[in-house]
Amino acid sequence: PCPCGYRGDWLQKCNCTPHAIDRYRRRFSGPLLDRIDLRVKMTRLDPDDLSGPPGESSAEVLQRVEAARKRQAHRGMLNRDLNRGALDALAWDRHGERLLAKAVVDQRITARGWERVRRVAVTLGDLAESEVIAAAHVAEALSFRGSE
Repeated sequence: PCPCGYRGDWLQKCNCTPHAIDRYRRRFSGPLLDRIDLRVKMTRLDPDDLSGPPGESSAEVLQRVEAARKRQAHRGMLNRDLNRGALDALAWDRHGERLLAKAVVDQRITARGWERVRRVAVTLGDLAESEVIAAAHVAEALSFRGSE
């Protein structure tokens, strides 16, 4: 997030100036960031987060991933290889399509970014075993683009 790496950290104070943060962020060009499908902000864990209820087991996640890969195999190609025509041929919820169209304007998503969001949304739909790529899948895919 910044040159020192502590911007937004609740335990360690960031000592970067606004100018240094801006200069650091400009090092990552839009075309470079457009090639990264998942941009997830990571923060230091709060100890209370570690003692909460357990999440999904690795075996459960493996089953969902294997089922999603089977769906992709049934389509004849992995989601990473879907071209525009193949993406267009899938069943898209009209609310999801509108959400993505709005994001293109509001978040200034490029054509490359638009395709990448769609592929991630398809993958999320596959993991959910959904026949239709829904607005929830598009919203989650958009959230992985990050706001910074």
